[in-house]
Amino acid sequence: MTLSTSSTNFPGVRVNDYYRPKPLILQTLLSQSHENRRPLLVPKQQTVLALDIASSILQFRQTRWLSSPWSSRTIQLVELANTNNNKPSLVPFIEEHLQPEDQKPELDPCDALVELAILLLEIWHNEAFEAWASSTATDISTVGYRRLAASKWLKSPETESNVPLQYLKAIEQCLTLWVGRSQSWNDDEFWRYYCENIILPLVETCKAWIRQRC
Repeated sequence: MTLSTSSTNFPGVRVNDYYRPKPLILQTLLSQSHENRRPLLVPKQQTVLALDIASSILQFRQTRWLSSPWSSRTIQLVELANTNNNKPSLVPFIEEHLQPEDQKPELDPCDALVELAILLLEIWHNEAFEAWASSTATDISTVGYRRLAASKWLKSPETESNVPLQYLKAIEQCLTLWVGRSQSWNDDEFWRYYCENIILPLVETCKAWIRQRC
């Protein structure tokens, strides 16, 4: 995950200096995919993007970059030329307008996990969560309702029949952690569980593309 900030006093990477000037919000791309009935993210891009986001959450868990849950509304994508096969790679990034004196509350891990589960579902289905919720008359007005809705989407026939098993496990474990005991970013056991049950299944899903070197 790449970071971009408008503040010269806070470390970050100004992605717009060397990527295309008009990045695309992930939710917009998903909406276009659904409306056009043509997936704009292929399986390799889906699995790599999912792993990138999940691992970045762990990396930036206690920084101001993650003071609120990442979602398809906050994640942006830019195209980076691939010199190996001339196919562009989609690179996700987060943009924040930060000042050195900013003091934002620490993000609740459970809220981050709910939104990660939703992101993983959105990415694989090439569909925005709001569009799916509208089509199924599902309430997503609160964090609790969003968690229930994500569980409903996870258990749907379209998910169970089309999503790779290890990818499914990662989504399921995000939701399982949410309903368990109170979690803390400082808890080593929580770190271990996150890595073993969310990161590693996504790594396994990506291995097919690594072997193919595509």
